[in-house]
Amino acid sequence: VPLLFINGDVDPMTPFWGAAWGFSQYSTSLHWPNTHFVRIPHAGHHILPQDNVGAAYARSVFTSWIFSNGDHLDTSCVDSLPPLDWIGTTSELQSLSTTLFGTPNLWK
Repeated sequence: VPLLFINGDVDPMTPFWGAAWGFSQYSTSLHWPNTHFVRIPHAGHHILPQDNVGAAYARSVFTSWIFSNGDHLDTSCVDSLPPLDWIGTTSELQSLSTTLFGTPNLWK
């Protein structure tokens, strides 16, 4: 039986360490050969139905797994996920900051 765990690494309801522990319990106690644990950077809880970058990557991973009947898992998109812009250096984040706060600088 194929098993896929997908977890956002900023999930407040199921922290990464808790999901990793849960996965280890299934994969070691059941001895299933086709088990995968995928950490989606910058994603929270309920990843798949959300409309954000982390969700798009999670759906890509999930889709590759489902369409292969659990035989193939393509995580290449996860490796290319850009880091979070906590400072506000990207034009997208500056534009959002201007819309929300009236300034492109998140920290003023």
